[in-house]
Amino acid sequence: MTNNISFNDDHSFPVDVFHDELGKVGNATLAFGPRKAISLRFRGGTIAKFDTEKSYERLVATSLEGRSYTLFNCELHFGDVYAEYILAGEAFNAFDSIEIEMTHITQWFFQWERIIGDVGTSVQWKNRPSRISANVTSPLGNFCLAIDPHTDLTATAERSEILNTAVVLVENSHSHLGVIDIRSLVTSLCTLFSILLALPVSVLTVRAKDKNGKWHSIYFPHYEKVEEDERDAKNGMRYLLKRKILDEDAKWQVIAQAFFNSELRDPNWIRLSSMKRYQDFWEYKVAAYVFLLDSYVDFKTKSLPKKNSKSATNRINHFSRELSTVSNLNTEQSADIVELATKIFGSIDHSFVDKYQHVVSNVDQDVLKIINLTHSDFVTLKNFRDDVAHGKTITFGSASASVIPRLTEKLSLLLTYFAFLDFDLTSADFIECISHTWNRMVLSSDINGMHLSRVNKSAEFITVSKGTLNTIKQQTKKRTFCCFHLNPNGEPTFSEYHTDLYYKQLFVEKPSNSSQDPNSIFQLANRKVRTIGTLYFENGEDHLELHHVFLFEPI
Repeated sequence: MTNNISFNDDHSFPVDVFHDELGKVGNATLAFGPRKAISLRFRGGTIAKFDTEKSYERLVATSLEGRSYTLFNCELHFGDVYAEYILAGEAFNAFDSIEIEMTHITQWFFQWERIIGDVGTSVQWKNRPSRISANVTSPLGNFCLAIDPHTDLTATAERSEILNTAVVLVENSHSHLGVIDIRSLVTSLCTLFSILLALPVSVLTVRAKDKNGKWHSIYFPHYEKVEEDERDAKNGMRYLLKRKILDEDAKWQVIAQAFFNSELRDPNWIRLSSMKRYQDFWEYKVAAYVFLLDSYVDFKTKSLPKKNSKSATNRINHFSRELSTVSNLNTEQSADIVELATKIFGSIDHSFVDKYQHVVSNVDQDVLKIINLTHSDFVTLKNFRDDVAHGKTITFGSASASVIPRLTEKLSLLLTYFAFLDFDLTSADFIECISHTWNRMVLSSDINGMHLSRVNKSAEFITVSKGTLNTIKQQTKKRTFCCFHLNPNGEPTFSEYHTDLYYKQLFVEKPSNSSQDPNSIFQLANRKVRTIGTLYFENGEDHLELHHVFLFEPI
């Protein structure tokens, strides 16, 4: 029993129940929490006061300790009264502000914050996040949407404790918010952040301020919190969206306005975010993602004209010739009838494959190449979906069962890219996000890292002949700390001697102030040493990827 209601805890305690017109109804046990409805189980024949065909907008329950709870939208079913919403305290269904605490938001928002110096009675911060806000005008209402960071510092003689919290606020609503509005906003925000962060974001607590300025903790059945893998819990790089992007060009305003006005918000993006919680039968997971893609491309091609049918065209031509034999129709009337027949029978709807190809042909081709979901991959997933939908034996085409999970993650990543575009983020924003993340969706997608490096300029590329590439592959036993002489014509030559020399010096104990300059290590005459973090030697589609390469260039 609590006045600060958590969405993750079970609650059950005795209460006295009151109604505005019926007065005191009786004694009951109030229960609510994850995986259960909000219910009042009455003792004896108290339920006789309730009408099974009537909905009760508001009931008040008082605990033995004198704490009050307000239940909204209550109905009698099979001897128990069920409510859709409960809040701590007494209130009516009109609020003007909401405060939501959610999983992942605090860790993500404070991800790059660091402490300067020692912690004392005060703290100096580096990369301290500031409040961000957006003024949203949408079908869900007009309001200010903000992320507000707070830090509590508790200092004692023995220790100092820092507690960071970032809450999401809906403020300055132009009209009073009811509990139904609050639930819709909370669901939408879980959707938005689950897609942006590429992790299942869940509600921890919700508080609402009534028209008298009093705050109340609210609970309603919602998504159950997904427990995080211990390996990921302290990994700050697991979030997809980079926090700094929100500081650029009023990006938070752009995202919030676009999302809350998107025609795809409900149901497409709600369903996409919900799939991040799905942990059951894997075949249904594949099918669900393909259904989502089908729905998305359907939406994006609504205005696409139907395509002409070759077989139907032949029949229309035959119909036109036969129509000319009808003597009571003039030329204009005949033309009108043929035009109508052509419109109805001479064209057909585009297939799923056609619509998909049209959509992907109109987005950034670099992003598509990075995600690397090929046409054959798409056909494999589509056929797999069709087999599941029609109850057929599952086939994989040219793929194997072990490939399907990877293709599913690629499709999830592609849909996330489409969502980013719908939120008015750019392809450059998306590339920035996947360039610097250890998010499981991205890692499991087996993206084209070479093309990503080319686009984000995080690697260098040297084109060589096929023979040179094969020679280098044979010569380089290791893929790091390799040394190459670059000839005046730009042709690289592997130096086994200098590569071995560098590996040997790694294990030699050196003074702490010794130079780490590779020019001092190799001491080459008429050559300068350039260190390259990632280098690709390439010839057409064939390539070799090396890391921390030393390139000896002519001076």
